[in-house]
Order: sequence, then C-alpha cells, then structure tokens
Amino acid sequence: MKASELIKRYNEGERNFSGKCLRGQNFAGKDLSGSIFRGCDIRGTNFTGATLIETNFSQAKAGLQKRWMIGLLLAALLLSSLSSFSNAVISYFVASILDNSNVQNQVNGSLSLGVLLIFCKISYSKGLGKGIGAIAFATAIVIPNPLLLYPL
Repeated sequence: MKASELIKRYNEGERNFSGKCLRGQNFAGKDLSGSIFRGCDIRGTNFTGATLIETNFSQAKAGLQKRWMIGLLLAALLLSSLSSFSNAVISYFVASILDNSNVQNQVNGSLSLGVLLIFCKISYSKGLGKGIGAIAFATAIVIPNPLLLYPL
C-alpha cells in the first residue's frame, strides 16, 4: 500500500491497516495516532516526526531492507580495507624511525608519528570528523610539496 493511499484512508476515518505491506514508504511528519499496524511489513519505512500516539505495531516486521543492509556491509568492507591499507602505510613510515642508516627515513617516520598522534588527539577531543579534517589539511600541504618529505 502506498503512503498517499494510507493517509487518504486515515483521513476518511479508517484506523486498521493490519497486515499491509508498507515497505519503504514515507510517513514523515504525518499524524497516524490510534492506527493499527499489527503484522505489517514496515521495513525501511520512514516515521520520522510522525505522531504515533496509541499506535499498535505488534508483530510488525521492522528493520532495514536487504538492499540497504548489503550496501552498509559493502561500505563497512570498503572502510575496513581502507583502514588496513592506511595502517600498513603509517606502520611502515613509523617503523622507519629505527632505520639508523638513513636520516631522511627517520625524519619521515617521526613526521608520520607526529601526524598520527595529532589525529588521535583531535579525534578523541573534537570528534572523528575534525580529526579527518586535520589529516586532510596536512595531506593537502604535504602532497603538493614533496620537498617537505624529500629535500634535495
């Protein structure tokens, strides 16, 4: 059942919508007080800001739709892969601090460790968004200026 049809029926006085499929519909900001959605499929349905006083959702199927679940899992996999790759790169640079044969590697490792510590501090105190912003700012300065990392 479409949201517009349900709202029309609700305005006409009908309150029992038991067993209907309302998957993916949008009822944001609507008044559905006293409605009965017993056994309805409400997966992915948006009730943000809706008035639901004395509304019955017993035995309703709720949650994310399968396509959203798959999308979220793929996004989590992508972020996990990106995190692993970043960890490997930073670990390589930080481990180069121990390379006594090359001073430049020690400087690069120390800079990488400093950036990592700044990221951790800002992320902890200001939130992850600000920490990522700080890393983006540092990257924007370092990438166009390779002489900062590899002076002639």
